[in-house]
Amino acid sequence: MARSGHCVDLMSQRMGREDCCSTGGASTSWSQEDMDAGELFFWRVLGGGVPCQACKETCAGVTCGEGKRCVMRKGRPKCACAPDCRHGKGSSRSQRGPVCGSDGRSYRSACRLRKRSCRKKSSNLSIAYYGHCERSCERIQCPDGKQCLLDQRLTPHCVKCRRNCPLLIPASSSFSSSNLSSSSAALAAATARHRMVCGVDGVTYLSACHLREAACRRGKAIPMAYKGRCKSKPLNNKGFSPSLPHLSATPSAPVRKTFTTNSFPRRFPQPPLHSSPDAVSYTVRPLLPLRLLSPPPAHPNEMYLLSSNRVSSTPFTLVSQNALL
Repeated sequence: MARSGHCVDLMSQRMGREDCCSTGGASTSWSQEDMDAGELFFWRVLGGGVPCQACKETCAGVTCGEGKRCVMRKGRPKCACAPDCRHGKGSSRSQRGPVCGSDGRSYRSACRLRKRSCRKKSSNLSIAYYGHCERSCERIQCPDGKQCLLDQRLTPHCVKCRRNCPLLIPASSSFSSSNLSSSSAALAAATARHRMVCGVDGVTYLSACHLREAACRRGKAIPMAYKGRCKSKPLNNKGFSPSLPHLSATPSAPVRKTFTTNSFPRRFPQPPLHSSPDAVSYTVRPLLPLRLLSPPPAHPNEMYLLSSNRVSSTPFTLVSQNALL
């Protein structure tokens, strides 16, 4: 029931008060109006809810779920979040202090975390590890035999590492040809190739399980780049490729030479050197970066510059040394 005294959620139709109120819920209400679909739509959408009466006026006989208890709020019974925060005999001091939630937020106690989980109606919120949330695995002690692992964003998590990945026979293994029949060896090799994955570290793993196992040993997550063997050297006897292949599938574009202030094209005319003290010398002041484009400029002292994907015909500026003084 809403604060306005109207009901917005429909549980069942054509039911008496006794049957409706037998559920024992604190917010369960009953309406004596038997409405059709059109009337229900009008009251629920346009009328703010169906007029109804609360089944319970007190907390007597009200059944709340786990971690909740019935309290009276504004003269009406309501199930409020009240998790059991009593510490067991075997709980240590570290378990009574702050905790880091699975949402990455620090809580003063496990009780605060359970209350938030109840209020947000989030069953996924749990204790990640005891203590304040950290940015590295150095001071984290994971519970229940878990190990600390950094994800792609370098955020620590306590996870369970699997260390019994199924043994797969690589396609290049000699065991498949000597100890198995030809059909069994071909099937085993095909299965092994199908389960291979390539990590972003450029290593080929026998399966996704082996990739996660390697990540747990390293203490840092290894995202999967794609399924199949990495485009590099074949697997070694340890089940992975020793080198880091280039994972780029598209060929790189040709690189155009870029000239800076310390590098000029040969066809650019150099100013003549004069021994006379009254002679005028010139200093070239180009824009950075400079990129030459074809066709060559019509004027020998003029170049086309490329800036912000626009071609500009602004020439180099020849500045007199006397003008700079």
